[in-house]
Amino acid sequence: MQSSLEKLRKLFTLEREKGYDNKRVMGGLANILSYWEGEARNEGLPEEVIQATCSTLRNYADLTPEMRAEALRTLWRLIQEKVPVAAAASRQAT
Repeated sequence: MQSSLEKLRKLFTLEREKGYDNKRVMGGLANILSYWEGEARNEGLPEEVIQATCSTLRNYADLTPEMRAEALRTLWRLIQEKVPVAAAASRQAT
């Protein structure tokens, strides 16, 4: 799996384990976008995945924990749909 997606998977897992408190990254998940987006583009991720990730994480701090959980689940489903290797890695990790 691409490094950028592996980073997201790990962050999403940590968020779930800590109740979606948006404290896995100093300043919140949105702060990863400055380097994540460039990495994702360099790896050739689909534009739809990049845009959805950026949109979700930019607004993440404004959501309730329940809404954050749903937003990350929805985003990861999209990633799995558009990047089949992400789906395979998720099945292996569970």
